[in-house]
Amino acid sequence: KGKLDGRWAIYGTGNGAEIVYEALREMGMQHIIICFVDRDDYLSAKKLHNKKIEKLCEVVSKVDGIIIGAVNNHKLITERINNYLTQNKISNLTVLDIFEYNSSLDKEEYIAYIEKSVLKKRDEFVEFNPLEFVWEEQMVKAIAWYLPQFHQLAYSA
Repeated sequence: KGKLDGRWAIYGTGNGAEIVYEALREMGMQHIIICFVDRDDYLSAKKLHNKKIEKLCEVVSKVDGIIIGAVNNHKLITERINNYLTQNKISNLTVLDIFEYNSSLDKEEYIAYIEKSVLKKRDEFVEFNPLEFVWEEQMVKAIAWYLPQFHQLAYSA
């Protein structure tokens, strides 16, 4: 194969997978992605970008290839997939590790570029102008509440 045509899956559901999907979307190629792959049982059967998140064993017969969507663990994941394919005698699947040839600095720069392009202001964005706001005494005051994340606390009984 070698070309990005056919039916593909993205392995991962984190930032790396978002970067891969966004890059494909920017090129008008997001249609090649039919699902995402993740080992986490909690994510199984959920959706990301309106595409099902499935286990590796569920997708190998449905796709032509898997794009690794993990910035830091891409080598480990590629090895894991290749081991699975070898053990199950699957030879017609392409595994594409797009982060393999990049240095850490290249990855950081690319991530910053993608995040900047994703977060860029759209035409319909309207800047907030604080000078147009007039405070009146009877207005309700907004209070921001901090909702802390769950952290285990050390304690002695």
